[in-house]
Amino acid sequence: MTAQRLDNEVQQLGDDWDGDVSSQKQEATLDSGALLPPSKRARKEKYHNYVPEEETIRNDYSQRYVDGGEWPQNWVLGAKLEQRFEEYPKQRRLLELKRTSVASVAHPPTYLPCSSLSTLVDMQVKFDVILLDPPVSESAEADGKDYFSWADVQAMPIPALAAEPSFIFMWVGSGAGDGLERGREVLARWGFRRCEDVVWVKTNTEDNKGPGADPPTTSLLVRTKQHCLMGIKGTVRRSTDSWFVHCNIDPTRKPPEMYSLIENFCLGTRRLEIFGKLSSLRKGWVTALSANAGTPTALKGETSPDTPVPWDKTTWDTSVHRENGKCVVPSSPEIEILRPKSPQRGPPNSMPNMPNAVKPPFQQPFAQQPSPHPQTPTPNNMMGKPLHMGFQDTPIWDHAQA
Repeated sequence: MTAQRLDNEVQQLGDDWDGDVSSQKQEATLDSGALLPPSKRARKEKYHNYVPEEETIRNDYSQRYVDGGEWPQNWVLGAKLEQRFEEYPKQRRLLELKRTSVASVAHPPTYLPCSSLSTLVDMQVKFDVILLDPPVSESAEADGKDYFSWADVQAMPIPALAAEPSFIFMWVGSGAGDGLERGREVLARWGFRRCEDVVWVKTNTEDNKGPGADPPTTSLLVRTKQHCLMGIKGTVRRSTDSWFVHCNIDPTRKPPEMYSLIENFCLGTRRLEIFGKLSSLRKGWVTALSANAGTPTALKGETSPDTPVPWDKTTWDTSVHRENGKCVVPSSPEIEILRPKSPQRGPPNSMPNMPNAVKPPFQQPFAQQPSPHPQTPTPNNMMGKPLHMGFQDTPIWDHAQA
């Protein structure tokens, strides 16, 4: 090896070493944020998991759960009621209007024991919405409730209490057992069609006890949700029955937002909750308290609208609000403008959301149209079919209906 070649290799090694050192220094500088633009430097200082090269924030929620016991859903944005629809002023305004409208016609909280449900049946009382949390979930025995089998739940007089049309919301547990399947069967036996599954995703922001402190579970993963089946009795169409329903706009104790969801969706003012607690007494609702819930104790001389009152049919009948003979919450022109609406169905090639939409003129199918060149055979690859998606054999509009 010549001296010149040896000098070149030594020089190359030196350059490589200098390059590695400078690269490491640059990476260290980037990590510290010294050479970053002001905007990226601000994000780096605010978020420890910000990656400036990718301009993204890497969130490893699973690792945070392992290290600190925080559930991933703790970081869902807009979960708090005061943060809901911050970027959608129309939806926020709609929620305010609906909340005011519901509160303006809500009767005082009314209660009776669950054992007196047969009394409501004898009085032929009907309800537009029924919410129940039967003690058959996985936590029933742990909560100290009286255990109910699904046969006991099915034997309840729900069909006699439900008006037509009406809705039912029933909590069926986390899905670890057979709650979802048995709940659907019970709804069908009661004459309800299951139409939705409302899922409550729990958080542990305020009651996190650290890693490994979650209650034991029979499955590989910790279940942090609860299912609420929604059923409908009768025929209700959102596009035509807006007087009764509006489209949705929005730790063992069930979330209070469930009541707001029901009140915003169903405009019926006759609401019944079964297996309720003292904490669930609410204006505008009749609550059938569970056996171990106790009895409300009102202060002497207290007569505020929020004071719970025992069930009395005459008093309840007079306090239920009615609009044009129907037990519904009043609406307003502004609510009708802001609320979501089902899209109107229209014919193809028309404007279905226009009030004066008309059907397009009837056009005979391609296979039946006379050919301008009778001697020219139809190519086999065209098959005599119309040239649109689906290759329909029938015309778009039946001329008998046009």
